[in-house]
Amino acid sequence: FNVQSSRYFEWQVRYLHYHFKKSGQEGGLTRLLSGSHVDHLMDEVNTWVAPTYPKLAQDPYVPYNKPTAIQHWLDFSGINAEWIIVTDPDTFLLRPIAKQVTGFSKWVY
Repeated sequence: FNVQSSRYFEWQVRYLHYHFKKSGQEGGLTRLLSGSHVDHLMDEVNTWVAPTYPKLAQDPYVPYNKPTAIQHWLDFSGINAEWIIVTDPDTFLLRPIAKQVTGFSKWVY
């Protein structure tokens, strides 16, 4: 999930992190933090700092940060996973997802 460092996203990050751990979902949860700032949540939540969308000055549509952050994380983190679930910070898990998904091809949209 992708966020910027702000009070608005802080409660969502904490809420998602809590429910991820409580759900029993296998694997890890990584917060993709757009921007060059580190913040106090980095000690609590696994975080990858990614650059902001390079053209925000011309087009300040902040959701462009999400694909930019995902691409940066995939290119530079060295992640090696069979499944990657991309979610939003205002969601939460009630039970594991990966255990329930079977019979799909490698790419599920």
